[in-house]
Amino acid sequence: MRAAPAFRFAFFPEESGIEEVRSESSRFQPVSSAYPNFGLRSQALWLEAEVQFEPGLSELPFFLEIATPRLRSIEFYQISGDALLSSEKGSEASLREHPFFRFHLLPEKGTSQIFVRMVSDDAMTIPIYIWSGPTLHRTDLLRHFAFGAFFGLMISLSIYNFFIFLSIRDRAYLYYVLYILGFGVFLSVVYGYQSYFFPLPSYKYQGLMAPAFSLITSSAALQFSHGFLLIRKYRPVYSRVCVGTVLAGIVLLLILPLPPVRISVLLANIYPVITVVMVTANIFLSWKAGFKPARYFAMAWSLLLVSVIYFVFANMGLLPGSFLSHYGSIFGASVEATLLSLALGYRISDLRERQEEAQKKLLEEQARALALQQSYTESFRRFVPDQFLEYLKKDSILDVRRGDSIQSEMTVLFSDLRNFTAFSEQAGEELVFHFLNLYLEQMQPIIQRNGGFIDKFIGDAIMALFPDPRMAAGAATEMIRELRTMQSGGSGKPSPGDFDTGEADNSGGPTSAPAQVRQSALMESGCGLHHGPLMLGTVGASDRLETTVIGDTVNLASRLESLNKTLGTRVLVSRSVFDRLEAQSELAQYSRMIGAWNIKGKSGHQELFEIFAGDPESLRQHKQQSRQELESIVHSMPGSRHDVGLRRALRERLEGIVSSAPEGYSDGPAAYLLKQLQENL
Repeated sequence: MRAAPAFRFAFFPEESGIEEVRSESSRFQPVSSAYPNFGLRSQALWLEAEVQFEPGLSELPFFLEIATPRLRSIEFYQISGDALLSSEKGSEASLREHPFFRFHLLPEKGTSQIFVRMVSDDAMTIPIYIWSGPTLHRTDLLRHFAFGAFFGLMISLSIYNFFIFLSIRDRAYLYYVLYILGFGVFLSVVYGYQSYFFPLPSYKYQGLMAPAFSLITSSAALQFSHGFLLIRKYRPVYSRVCVGTVLAGIVLLLILPLPPVRISVLLANIYPVITVVMVTANIFLSWKAGFKPARYFAMAWSLLLVSVIYFVFANMGLLPGSFLSHYGSIFGASVEATLLSLALGYRISDLRERQEEAQKKLLEEQARALALQQSYTESFRRFVPDQFLEYLKKDSILDVRRGDSIQSEMTVLFSDLRNFTAFSEQAGEELVFHFLNLYLEQMQPIIQRNGGFIDKFIGDAIMALFPDPRMAAGAATEMIRELRTMQSGGSGKPSPGDFDTGEADNSGGPTSAPAQVRQSALMESGCGLHHGPLMLGTVGASDRLETTVIGDTVNLASRLESLNKTLGTRVLVSRSVFDRLEAQSELAQYSRMIGAWNIKGKSGHQELFEIFAGDPESLRQHKQQSRQELESIVHSMPGSRHDVGLRRALRERLEGIVSSAPEGYSDGPAAYLLKQLQENL
């Protein structure tokens, strides 16, 4: 039974003895609480009470229990009159069968006095009981069971969360394990169970156990809440304050043995109050930031918060002692540890969801980045052909550097539009752009289909490269035909005058040119081809590069393209291209030599050949029939320079070729040669 209200108390100097205390009995005051709390005291606390056994109970053993282990020294006296019936002494470091101090009460027929002297450097919260032997035994069983269940729970939760820490390597779980173990050891010291498994012979070290583990528990709790509630993420500035407070707790722990035990106990009571406030602030900040597990943490922490604050304030004598102040921290810690374990489990789920969401966002960002990269790559391909990179032996445009180059032998094709300037002046900029894009869009597949690639667009001109001269010549022929189809409304059957001065029909079609194009003289395309060595590479400045092709082959192909306008041809090729045409192919059958010309930039004369396979059918047949005659005239031309008669004969033969051209068409090379002969007569 609780016996504290039956006692009176008084404070005397430590050196005061039993005789002095008995002589000043007037100083004693009644104890008003069932769980008296006298705070931190430097004097000796004396308790005094009168005991009288009822008849029939004297045969049972009775014990006075001072239910606290935190005493530097304790003395018990039972006096009847002037006779000392019993006395005992002990301390916190004394070896005893129970954590609390117990004294056997001797049965006395009359009234006897009990005096208890206690000295402690810790807060003096002292529940007092008087038990009969059987009742004390049952009470011990219940106490041991309750404390055993509590310590077992703390150890189980520690092991459980430690394995979680080993599996996911989240340090918040390690801090939680330290917090649970520290709190468990602290309470084992407070309630005396520590002496069972770790007794200390010196009161100084025994007295430092509770302050030390109070600091460890508080620091671990603050660090745990800091990591669990993601304070570093949500409040970086306040995070540094938390870390600084934890470091301060570690410093206090290191210097704890230096001051007197009473000062160490005072520090160990103040520091937890600070950490409790900071942990509460962590919960508020994390909850405000939208971290869902903070709700579970708040529920768990609120229960422990009340019990710990009550426990600390009662220890410091600021609040009266009670059952809640004495044992509330055990219940609060049990519930809190359980709820926090649930919160940690929920945190794993929440973090997994966040991680999955983050991974999903990352995958989406990677998909967007990949799509963007593919878009960039596709955009680069529009400026730098894949074949160009292959020739440079580069996997990506990102690998290309200024000065990268390689020598190769290829066919260069230059293509340009005739009458484009006149069309541009009449049509306006918008229509010009529309037609030009339509034209280039139609030409590119032809070039690619024949194994070539476009090196660059130069206004209405195209420069393309081909590994095979035969394919290049075929591409040029297709380009001539495609342009005619575009301007004839897709029918491919223009009237004879459409290619000189006439007008195309207005039938329309998917690839037909706009009406404004067909209302003026239609455009023709001229192509020049030459096969030979060249250099492919990159030129430019450090922040502006361009792919290009350099060499005599390029220059000659460009000159041939320009000659088309002078000669009235559509496709001009050099000997290097003509010699590579298969003799029985359509291109070879519909080609003819039109002379040896002195090309600007080239030494000596260059033999030129016209490929007329892309000409309209009637004109193509005319050129095919007059092919041998024209080539014979071409071979005879050099000898006519000094032979007037030969020149007249050649002129008459050329007049026959020119006059036999289909109506509406002109045999350009024959007309040009005829003009040259006429000027020399």
